Amino acid sequence: MVAADLKTLFKIQCGLFIAGCELDGKVNACICNTLLEQSHIPLRVSVTLEKTHLTHDMVMQKRSVCVCALSTSMPVDVIRRFGFVSGREKDKFADIAYKTDCNGNPYLDDENVIAARFSLSVYDTVDVGTHTIFLCTVDDMQDYPSQALTYSGYRDGMKK
Repeated sequence: MVAADLKTLFKIQCGLFIAGCELDGKVNACICNTLLEQSHIPLRVSVTLEKTHLTHDMVMQKRSVCVCALSTSMPVDVIRRFGFVSGREKDKFADIAYKTDCNGNPYLDDENVIAARFSLSVYDTVDVGTHTIFLCTVDDMQDYPSQALTYSGYRDGMKK
């Protein structure tokens, strides 16, 4: 392992996203910070999820996921609910309204929470150690009027 402060990774500019999946009637989601365009013809992106997350296991089995860019106006409680609690221990969608995308995966349809939605089908995966990169085709997407939150914007402004 590189002898360095892992906080150095916080300098990498990226967004902040919520990735949701439904499998066998159970819905779950987690916070992630890596959704990248890979190609616009065909329209493909990659999303990287930590292997310890329940959402990772669900996406690995279902082979689809709905990833939403979080909005700068998002209440910080969204991060607490989907980022600091395990779906293995708590129903993250309990008592919260959500919609489902074209693949049946959950998302929060609120412009105060999300800035964009991407409905994705997984066509391949890459094991990169603690995480898996899911290579995906975009099945559907929607832009919302709000500005997308960056990971550094969250760390610098909202995490206090």
